This record gives sequence, structure tokens and C-alpha cells, in this order.
Amino acid sequence: MKVFNINTEIDKQNLNKIISLLKNNKIIVSPHSKVFPYQKKLWFENPLNSRYYTFQMQSLNMVDYLLMYYEKYADDECLAKAMQLFYLWYDDNFVSKTSKNFTSIAYHNETIAIRLLIVVHLLSICLDKDLCLLEETFLKVISSHCQLLSDEYVYINEHHYGIDQDIALLVASKVYNHYYIKDAYLQYIQLAKKRLKAQLEYFIGEDGSFYGHSLQIAYIISLRINNLLNFINKYDEDKDFNLYIKSKLESLLVFIYAMTEPFGYLPPIGDSSYIKMNKHAILKCNYLQPHFEYLFSNGNNGKKLISKHAFFKKANYFITASDESLHDDFYKLLFYSANHSNFHKHPDDLAFILYYKNLQLFIDSGKYNYQSENNYRKCVTSIYAHNTICVDYEPYPLEANKTNHSGIINVVIDDDFVYASGISCLYENVIIRRNIIQLPYNLLIIDDIDAKSKHDYEINFNLNPLIDMKRVDKEYFGYLKSEQVVQIKNLYFSNNLDSQYHYGNRNELIGFMSRELNKFEPSHHITYHTEDKKTLIITQVILGKHPMDFEIEQIDGYIVICANKTDVYKIKKTMYYQEIYKNNVKLDDIKNKNQFLINSIYKFYQNR
Repeated sequence: MKVFNINTEIDKQNLNKIISLLKNNKIIVSPHSKVFPYQKKLWFENPLNSRYYTFQMQSLNMVDYLLMYYEKYADDECLAKAMQLFYLWYDDNFVSKTSKNFTSIAYHNETIAIRLLIVVHLLSICLDKDLCLLEETFLKVISSHCQLLSDEYVYINEHHYGIDQDIALLVASKVYNHYYIKDAYLQYIQLAKKRLKAQLEYFIGEDGSFYGHSLQIAYIISLRINNLLNFINKYDEDKDFNLYIKSKLESLLVFIYAMTEPFGYLPPIGDSSYIKMNKHAILKCNYLQPHFEYLFSNGNNGKKLISKHAFFKKANYFITASDESLHDDFYKLLFYSANHSNFHKHPDDLAFILYYKNLQLFIDSGKYNYQSENNYRKCVTSIYAHNTICVDYEPYPLEANKTNHSGIINVVIDDDFVYASGISCLYENVIIRRNIIQLPYNLLIIDDIDAKSKHDYEINFNLNPLIDMKRVDKEYFGYLKSEQVVQIKNLYFSNNLDSQYHYGNRNELIGFMSRELNKFEPSHHITYHTEDKKTLIITQVILGKHPMDFEIEQIDGYIVICANKTDVYKIKKTMYYQEIYKNNVKLDDIKNKNQFLINSIYKFYQNR
């Protein structure tokens, strides 16, 4: 019986390095982790003060690498080392929770799930090769872990850990039934399928909307579901379930595809790092293969983009690109307000990122690591590290009762004119409306803020450190290899406006980004500040040297924008949906109803 690997994101060079170290009685849990001589205390002591390291140790991540290498190269020494590490873990960790050596990470719900998948993978290889093993040890672990994962007090609903728990319970039960007693674990299989369906219904909408906290998790789940699908297609005759899993995978891939940048990168939206997707893994699981191939090859192979635009209503993501072909002047905007839960949540509602000239020009600053008290993590996950609005120098509260109190509410697509509107009620007694207009190589970012009292407002922009920035008065110019790639200017502000620029300011810890785990580097940060009760700030972003001329005024509840002295656009400010007119003709829009947000807006105006 063929069980899949957990780790698919590793190249040959890093795999060889890990295997060489493990064979020499060293411990390394991932390609970029520190190396230690094997010691018993590594199981339950934390040499790096990192929960992530202990999680990888306790989940037997290094055993997964050994099994991967064994299956590729039939290296018996790897299989022997995998068995040795499993037995060492069992001797030192398979104990009751009252033991002095017990750590919360050892029996964390996600640790149990990943470890179970790796243990049944090891067992299946040993049984297929008819190797001598301590079978009772394996069965104790499998039995106890299946029992734990079936426990409602261990299981996590509406959480990606729950998906891993269900996949592990299903696969382990199938393995046990195959090698030992047919249908003995049937109840576990039925439970895992029922719960997994509920999880996928919650996380993945019909349009592909992903309801999780980061793009990195969406990608990991897509790989995990694909592995499960390949497994059940071989070993499960429940065709309806298999087709359901396939349909959910395809929906999720639509979402991931829309987010993917040229060369196969996923931006670090949510609690993510920059992800270079595994080309071979993503293409294998993908009916969109030729379109992904086009992105991975930067337009040299495959088929063009399916569409220039995508609006994922449930997830609150809007994506728009310059065209369907990749070229030197291609650009792509992601506007998002994904306020689904407070789990690993960054204060990034109404933020955007912008890809241009083969790099992420306006950036999301990443996550640094998972240690919440680390100052570098606090810096790159702060509201100032996202291209959004801050009130009174503080982030809005990330509270459970505030989820879904922001969102993208309507979108207009009319030839070269694209409009998206978002609203946030996450600050107490403040309503922030951000409207974004895209015309060829020009963006207008329209921030319209209303409050019950006077506040300080800051509009934040973060730009890639690979460009050089120059300030002229209140305008900013960005250059890549001496070529101007961006200009940022204020077109309209209803109150006094000042700006500040930072590049790696360590005193205030502002102007930094994290491309990779535990990597901290300077980046460009611009803040526009004003102070009042109500304010309207309109910022123009010009890509390359393609400036458009705009004239702007407010008339009778409308924001009126004249572009290049030809087309006149009007935004009619209403309580919820904004109405858009072009040359006095109302444009059709795509609406996204959010009742939580509607209730917050009504409450704001009723209590004024």
C-alpha cells in the first residue's frame, strides 16, 4: 500500500544534505533548521526556543525525508534510520500526559495527525518489504492516535488542522484495514469522511474562495488534498466521495491560480512567507496545468491567463491584471479584506499588493516566524507593514466578535476601467471606505473615512527594497536599474496632509520585510498622515512613465474624477454599495452582500 509523503517542498540538493546528516547521527528537521547531534533531550527540550522546531521533531518530520529518499533510491540505510528514530521517539515520548517528559507540542492535535501519517507510511513500507519490525509498537501508536483524532475534544472544527486530522484518520484506518482486520476501523473512516466534507465546505467556496488565514495554507491544503485524492482513487471504492474531493481540489486550484505571480510565486498574504510553489507538485494535481505552466515559465510555455479579473466574494479577494499575456510591462493588483477569523490574523484589511516589472512592487511584508513575542515578527505583521489605513497609531482589535466586519462589497469591470470598493468597520466608531480605480498603468486609491470624533489617520505604503526611492516634495519616485517604475502622488486631500519615509528604521522598527522564515531586511515605507473627524485622501500610483491627468472634486455627494480631460467618472457615496457612473451612465457592478458589515454600518449611522 502506497502512502504519500508530507514534505513535497524540497529539492534534490537539500534532500541529500538532510539525509547525509541523519545518517551521521545528526538531527535536522527541515532544510533550513539548525543541526544538532542526536540527544534524548531534543524530543522534549527546545534548543531554538521555537515551537515550530519542537513540532517538527515530535511529528517525526525527519523520518518523512528518510522515507522519501528510500522510495526514490532504495537506500536501505535510510529505512533503517527511519525505524531507529521512530523507536527512539516511542521509547521517550509514547507516554501518558502526566509524565514529566510530556510537552504540549508532543500531543498537539496537528502533531498527532502528521506523526500518524508518517508512522503508517513507515509501517506500510516495512510490511510490503516483509521486514522484521516491532509490530506491536506500531499498532499501539496507530490505535492510540486514531482514538485521539476521533475524539471531539481533540478535533478542531473550521480549522486547517482539522483537515489534516481527518486525512490522517482516514489514511491510517485504510492502512490498518488493509494489512490487519478488514473493516475494523470502518467507523473511523466514516467519521473522517463526514468531518472532512464539513471542513471543505467551510474552507472552499464554489467559486474557489478560500476561507483560511493565508495563501500558504491554501497551497499546503491543495497538495494535501491531491495526495489524499491519489490515495483514495487507489484504495477506496466510494466514488461519490472521491468525486467530491476532486471537485473541491479543482475549486481551490482556481483560487490559487488567480493569486499566483509569474515564475510560480505566491505572495505572503496572511500569515505567510513568500512561497515558490513546487512546479512538479502543483502541475501533477492540476486540471489547470497549461495555464499554471504559463505562469511558471513567465509566458514561455503553456496557455495564457484564463482571465484578467477574478472576484472571490466569500474570501474577499479581488484580482485584476493588465492583460492575459505576460510581458515586461505586465502588472497585477490584489485587493483583499479577508477578515474571517482572528487566528493568525494580520491587520491587513483593505490592503493591496501590486506586481510590476517582474517583482512585487507594493509588498506585503511577510511573517518572519511564528513566535508572537519576537520583535521582528511584531514589526512585519503590524498594520504599518501592510498597504492599508491605520487609525490613532494603533491596529484595530483582532477579536472574534469583529470577524466579517470588513470586506470588498462591489466591483465594476468596464473595458480598461476597473473599480473595486471595500469597507471596514473594525475600528470603533470609524468607517473606512477604500475605493480603487484601475486605468491603464494608473491606480487611484480613494480613502474616504468617517468617524464620530476626531482621529489621526495614516495611509501606509510598503515597497520592494530592490527599487531605489527618491522623494521630491510629497511625491515619491521608484527606480529599477535607473528606469522609473513607479510614481506616488497625492491628487486630493480634504485636510492638511504630511508624509514620512522610512527605510529600515530600527529605532521605531518600521520599514522592514521578511521574504523567508527568520529573515529580516529593510524595505521602503511611506506614510501619509492627517487629522480630523472626516477625511478624503486620493493617491495616484503611476506605473512606468504612463501618467494620466486627473481633475477631482466633490459635488453633492459624488466624487467626480475627470481623466485626461475626456471621460468623467462619478462615485456616488451611499451607505453601503457605491454607485459608479461613466459619462453619466451608471455602470453595472458585481455586488457582495455582507450582513455583518451592513449591520455595523447601520449601527454607526443610527447612533450618531
